[in-house]
Amino acid sequence: MTVAALAIAGLAHAFFIVRNLLGPEDVSGEVVARREEFGFGWSIEGELGLQAVTVARVLALVVFIVWLYLAHDNFGRRNNPLEWRKPWVIAGWFVPVANLVIPGQVVKEVYRRSYPEKAWSSVQLVSAWWTALLVTFLSYTNTTVYATPGTDATVTTVYTPAFLAVITGGAGILAAVLGIIIVRRVSDWQDNPAAG
Repeated sequence: MTVAALAIAGLAHAFFIVRNLLGPEDVSGEVVARREEFGFGWSIEGELGLQAVTVARVLALVVFIVWLYLAHDNFGRRNNPLEWRKPWVIAGWFVPVANLVIPGQVVKEVYRRSYPEKAWSSVQLVSAWWTALLVTFLSYTNTTVYATPGTDATVTTVYTPAFLAVITGGAGILAAVLGIIIVRRVSDWQDNPAAG
């Protein structure tokens, strides 16, 4: 289920790239307001591609946190506790500023401690995943409000410039692929600790 949720997030990022490469929709009328906004985080406001990414991120985050909690819990059940305690497995994602570091460190420890001694593994994979994931949260949107002449009707367009959509969307696809590799490896290693 975690792999499927990550794959959906990757597809949503691909959709986001395509939507923004097409540019904003053509709208006739007089420009009455324009706003450019840079941010770091989640946004449900905006065009369909951005909304798809946000919904996919929420789904992937919930499923990934559950998977990470269970993978972390396996060490406790084997009486082999990790340095990062259980509360941080979940809280680390939601504590402002700390959430820029702690989840990556928790995943790194679970990944490193899960692989069998004979298997070669590098936590650089986790570092690359975490960096790509953080890049996906950069956002820059252009919002334009058009007024239709002779009426009170307005049309609002919101889009991300293509260059940033490619960077953040590409990072999202990379984060999804690396996340899938991490989940599969840790799951396999924990299911069969003698392998390798």
